[in-house]
Amino acid sequence: HVQENLRPEPHQVFHVKCTKNVRLTPLEYARNVFHLEFDTTGTNLKYHIGDALGVFGQNDVEEVKAFIEFYSLRAQAFVALPRGAPQELLTVEQLLKQRIDLFGKPSQKFYAFLAHYAKDSYEQKKLKWMGSEDKEAFKLRQYEAVTFADVLTEFKSAHPPLLDLIQAIPAIKPRHYSISSSMKMHPN
Repeated sequence: HVQENLRPEPHQVFHVKCTKNVRLTPLEYARNVFHLEFDTTGTNLKYHIGDALGVFGQNDVEEVKAFIEFYSLRAQAFVALPRGAPQELLTVEQLLKQRIDLFGKPSQKFYAFLAHYAKDSYEQKKLKWMGSEDKEAFKLRQYEAVTFADVLTEFKSAHPPLLDLIQAIPAIKPRHYSISSSMKMHPN
């Protein structure tokens, strides 16, 4: 029996609906500030002004599907997560959509990790170089927002097994936002 959970965490998780999303800063500003409103009806969520709301993002479904196809994975195959206890069983699609930061920025350590799997000698040398010596190329890639998926797509001969990727790519982290409303004024 497989149970669909939002995300197991040490804190209680609530499924709420975003009812308002208004950008407060002009489009030309480097930072984005938004006013968000959520409907908490029926969730039993309690909060106070100044509490933080942790929001778990998900990877784009179409980008995940494209990566699954590129990496020759079976979307509905099951994977047992090696992190934590109790052990979790997820589909490959769930893992890549909800848990692994596949579209995040890789560290220099990831390039070095990937070099061990490269079958092409040029790709292996380039990955080793970028993973240890070439700080400028790494900084440029960070600036260009190169993702884990981009690197795996670029270095096609470096194809670690999925379980090794799970260990090398960090989990999606929650984004925390300050709550600026009061349940006394807006209970839901």
